[in-house]
Amino acid sequence: MRKVRDYLDYNLVPRKLTDAMMSRPSNDAYWLTYDDLADLGTYSPALEEELISKCNYDRNTYLNKNNLNDAEYSRKKSAMHQCMADLSLDNYDKMKSRK
Repeated sequence: MRKVRDYLDYNLVPRKLTDAMMSRPSNDAYWLTYDDLADLGTYSPALEEELISKCNYDRNTYLNKNNLNDAEYSRKKSAMHQCMADLSLDNYDKMKSRK
């Protein structure tokens, strides 16, 4: 169990999820809630920080869509996806130039 906990810690799984998982017997599954999924995030912490700094990413925009009108949500989502695509191309070009 220590190795599993270490692995989950290394992969930045929130401790409360690890604790919930470890508190159950092996024949009982812990089903993630929407709040658990929000805690995990869509992106790794390093990528999320890059998106915050370069693309003005805000996790709450996606979690609280109901607070935005459809046009504003669509505009923000489109701008985020364009920025992410640009970052992917930049990273691809950097990797290609290293070869």
